[in-house]
Amino acid sequence: MNKAEQLVTKYFRQLQAVFPEFNTQDKRIFESSEIDFPFSWKDPLKAADNVLKLLARHIGLNPNRIELMFYSDYPKEDVEDPNSIYLRFKNNRKPTLKDYQGNIKRFAFNIDATVFEYADWVIAAIAHELCYLKLLENGKFDVKDEKLIDVATAYFGFGKLAAKIR
Repeated sequence: MNKAEQLVTKYFRQLQAVFPEFNTQDKRIFESSEIDFPFSWKDPLKAADNVLKLLARHIGLNPNRIELMFYSDYPKEDVEDPNSIYLRFKNNRKPTLKDYQGNIKRFAFNIDATVFEYADWVIAAIAHELCYLKLLENGKFDVKDEKLIDVATAYFGFGKLAAKIR
């Protein structure tokens, strides 16, 4: 086994230890299909919100604590961490890691509204960021490692979604 495979195996075992409820034979594996996402994309902002709710509930996150924010009319450099989840504070202060793991649980997910013609991408991006949030809240993972987030995405049943955009 090469180093990359060893790392993936290590991450997978960590996830199994912390989230054993997802390590089952009958685990739901999502695909970007009308069966898994049975709603219209005529209103892509509403569809994205439906995706968020469905996937957040699947991994045990409260979707009411996560706000989707859309941007399209201003440059990415004017958006705080485009395509990522971050904590929202009324006073706009910058959060710390302890804040993410504390009792304040209101998150925002910035996403570029110009990509909504690509439903697969939107679904995969939301799945990826929700996995990041799940691991972040747990506090036992180094969430700066994108490879870990990729492994978590597969572990929680979103691997086929992510594979569509790779």
